[in-house]
Amino acid sequence: MSSTTCIEARGVSLIKWVIRELRGNYQFCLLFLLNISIGLVGFICLDAYKTTLSMSLKEQAKSFLSAELAVTVRRLFNDQEINKIESQLPAGTQRGHLREFFSMVTSKSQSRLVQVKAIDQTYPFYGQMALRSGKKIESSSEKEILSQKKVWVYPELLSQMKLEVGDSLILGDQNLVIADVITDDTSQTFRLASLAPKIYVGLDQIKDSSLFSKGSTISDVFLYHFEKEEPQVVAERIKKTLQDNTIQVLTDKEASEDSGRVLGYLTDYLGLVSLIGLFMSFLGGVYLYRSYLFSRVKNVAIYNTLGLTRARAQLMYIVQVAVLGLLASLVSLGISYSLLPVLQKLLAEFTPIQIAVHIPMKTVFLAIFSGVVISILVGLPFLRGLSKIQVSTLFQEGSEIHLEMKLSDLFFYAPAAVAFWSLTFWQANSFMVTNIFVSAFLGALIILSVIGGALLQSLRLLQKSRYWPVKQAVLFFVRRPISALVSLVSLGLGVLLIQLLPQLKTSIQSEVEMPKNLSLPSIFIFDIQSDQVEILKSWLGENNLKLNYLSPMVRGRIIRHNNQTFEERIENQNTLTREEESEKRFRNRAVNISYREGLAESEEVVQGKFPVDPVKSPNDIAELSLEKKYAERLGFKLGDELTFDVQGVEIKGKVTSFRKVKWNSFQPNFFILIQRGVLEDAPQTYLGALPRLTPEQVDHYQKELVSRFPNVSMIDVTRVINRVVELTEKMSFSLEFMALIALFAGFMVIYSMIIQQTRDRRWDLNMLKILGAKEGQLAQMLVLEFFFISLIGTALGALLGLGVSAGISLFLFEGLFVVNYAALFGASAVIILMCLILAYLTTRKIVREKPAVFFEM
Repeated sequence: MSSTTCIEARGVSLIKWVIRELRGNYQFCLLFLLNISIGLVGFICLDAYKTTLSMSLKEQAKSFLSAELAVTVRRLFNDQEINKIESQLPAGTQRGHLREFFSMVTSKSQSRLVQVKAIDQTYPFYGQMALRSGKKIESSSEKEILSQKKVWVYPELLSQMKLEVGDSLILGDQNLVIADVITDDTSQTFRLASLAPKIYVGLDQIKDSSLFSKGSTISDVFLYHFEKEEPQVVAERIKKTLQDNTIQVLTDKEASEDSGRVLGYLTDYLGLVSLIGLFMSFLGGVYLYRSYLFSRVKNVAIYNTLGLTRARAQLMYIVQVAVLGLLASLVSLGISYSLLPVLQKLLAEFTPIQIAVHIPMKTVFLAIFSGVVISILVGLPFLRGLSKIQVSTLFQEGSEIHLEMKLSDLFFYAPAAVAFWSLTFWQANSFMVTNIFVSAFLGALIILSVIGGALLQSLRLLQKSRYWPVKQAVLFFVRRPISALVSLVSLGLGVLLIQLLPQLKTSIQSEVEMPKNLSLPSIFIFDIQSDQVEILKSWLGENNLKLNYLSPMVRGRIIRHNNQTFEERIENQNTLTREEESEKRFRNRAVNISYREGLAESEEVVQGKFPVDPVKSPNDIAELSLEKKYAERLGFKLGDELTFDVQGVEIKGKVTSFRKVKWNSFQPNFFILIQRGVLEDAPQTYLGALPRLTPEQVDHYQKELVSRFPNVSMIDVTRVINRVVELTEKMSFSLEFMALIALFAGFMVIYSMIIQQTRDRRWDLNMLKILGAKEGQLAQMLVLEFFFISLIGTALGALLGLGVSAGISLFLFEGLFVVNYAALFGASAVIILMCLILAYLTTRKIVREKPAVFFEM
């Protein structure tokens, strides 16, 4: 009996009791701290990165946009629109003008798609560009590209086309010299950055070039710099004046949010992975706390006899776990500080701006809240059991005091479950993702618990084994089923994560590189003008090539849905969920509409009937076929009526079918297809694709096409696929890093349980030695216990990982599921081996202990 039982309860304060209890149980305290700290590390790192990223984006908002306000449209502005815009601006406003578009550039031997940014003298009002020559380009800087036939390029274009400063590029009908290389661009966002390298050119140099043909895809942008009014107020006035959703009015705040959206999705999902590690850590903490309270039950009963009320006894242990949670939070914060540079490096590929990652006070408070409050919440059911202790049992000879738990006590885990759901939503910022994640996580937890528990119990059959270590190892599962099950579940969850990521990566890459039953084109062509179609087809025919999947494209906007104005919603909320962000984005932009005789091979009708025949009369309402997920996102249903504004002409359509589209086919696909006979006379451009070609043929025909049709743009499909695969590799590496933290948390749980179990069984092990068991037999027994746990946990986790990744591939990505056998068997074997090594190293000290210790205790 410890010395604390001799203390007079009324003479010692509660805090002193807490301190003495913790000092007397330092091994439990250390293991509890390690478990909770490891789980908090990943959570803190990701939250710190997300918070810092958000702060950096806000601080650099004006640099992203280069002004307070930008007004842009996917065509050229007319004078009337410009006058309306500028009538709503504050006095003294400065105006800048630029145009952005995709185009082809050619050198002596190659051609590439680039993103062209044609600027004037004012650019940029905010921020700067750094050139390799050492120049810093700001609004007042002299810009040689404005008055000379010169261009600034991103460095990747030089490497792709094997060029150097001083070499020439042909853009449209302009021959431009590469004057310098952009090494840093504060206006660079996450948008379009992976599709094509950027080049800067003077606006006046190309204003009258053949690049701006009628119908060309181009963004005409006016930037405005003012200081007297809030940008959001001015933006609202301009929107009301224009009454045209095809014209986008963007403030600096919205630009920063848009810039961080892509990386936000990645960090959201990384955060979800970190939550699994956090959950496993608290799972281990629950086990340790349960064992600790079981060992303190008799002490609590003695405290009661000395005058300590049950309520104060409960309070004492609540304070204990709160103190441990606080210490765990502080330890994890310290570890997180050291890991931030590693995480920043992992995510640097996706961040085109320099971010000095630090841990803000908000993250510190969140870490402390998670460590303290959740530690208390997960211990509530056990703490409640303290009130049931009967002091009279102390005086019953041979009696043992147990902490009884009933099924109703499980309801006390409800606050912890609510806290876990809230943290999940904090990370995902999406009700749908949160509910799916929590449901899938609980499902995996239940499957591991039920099937794992059944398999452990089935090992009872080995009790008849003649091999003594096996027989004794099986007795462990029979006598301590909860301990074994918690270890198995923790390991299984970690293995699930480790298997999920490589399996998904393999499936995505296989589908991107070769979509099922589809032949990928080599070159995707767009911005083909109506009067160029026959000339282009004729020239391709002369070279034994065919322009496949030729599709018209008409720009328009949805103005009414079922006779109700299709207006912007959730516009002024400060915080939007991912679903609301997506809906807002789709509502605020113009749409591309097409028409065709039948379905392309990359799409199929999943509901309704596709309109094959043209409209019978100009007065008929046209039939519409919508991409299914697009329709779901905006709430469109079969039978709904949509009204479009196409170049000032209203066109009505009725939704008669939904399609599933394979976007990775690189064929011309559209969210909206309209019945033929409606848009044939509207201003339109065409899209098409060339069949499979060798790399040499791709380079040759790209260059020939650019020289004959300078306004036409092309995408080298092979390069895009390679870029997607490269990004998948980088993203999966970041995800695997967080999964390893989660798995490490699982190993930490197992380590803690091995320590706790060997400590609890110390007398049993020494008794077995006295009865003749050899050290080797005891070591085998202990290692076999965790071999069975690791084998079953790893096998179930791997199978669940396969099942979840197959479900995601087939449901979310609608793609082919391909098994990564190397990850399946290789990673599983390594994990089992690590568990065995961990079990052996952890237990060998107890195994080697001399039996004489038995008589000294």
